[in-house]
Amino acid sequence: MDKQTALHYFQNLYLIAVADGKLADEEKKILVKFSQKMGINAREASEIMLDIRYRDFVVPQSKDEQMAHFKDIVSMMMSDGNIHNQEYELCKRYAEKIGKSEITLNRLIDSIKAERDRLK
Repeated sequence: MDKQTALHYFQNLYLIAVADGKLADEEKKILVKFSQKMGINAREASEIMLDIRYRDFVVPQSKDEQMAHFKDIVSMMMSDGNIHNQEYELCKRYAEKIGKSEITLNRLIDSIKAERDRLK
């Protein structure tokens, strides 16, 4: 993954993480792990974080990447154990941007819940 793609991915995750007005510890851990894995330095992450209210989702070109982002942002939404309305609406908006329905979003939520339950 090139640097610009990684930054866009981080931006998409961060949009969901702060949609409810706060950054939960679980969300923070995911963002730190992702930024380290993708070689995003603190300055680059800070630039995105500081002006996030002026940013929107960046949708990848490839369908595979779109679905990977979709799954990851839905996982981020669910990471603190709560699905806040603002987070859900943002995930729904991303789904619409990639041509997916709210039904697809809800199925993905159920799938992630089932996967997490199996891992417990």
